[in-house]
Amino acid sequence: MDAVCVDWESATMKAGDLVIRSNRLHPMGQGLVLDSYESDTGVVYHEVQWFDGLKPETMWYDVLELKVISESR
Repeated sequence: MDAVCVDWESATMKAGDLVIRSNRLHPMGQGLVLDSYESDTGVVYHEVQWFDGLKPETMWYDVLELKVISESR
């Protein structure tokens, strides 16, 4: 069985957290987590609204694509 590395900071993301993309090749600035859901296969996705204005619609990301920079209270 292969080892699995879990980024617990991302796994505990919640609505109101301030995030950035963890992939530096596609920076999007800062965004706000609006919602989260777990798929039928167990993958957690987070809905993010980006502040840079390039994408006016919200987008969904899995936990590996985001990094929390400020947690909501």
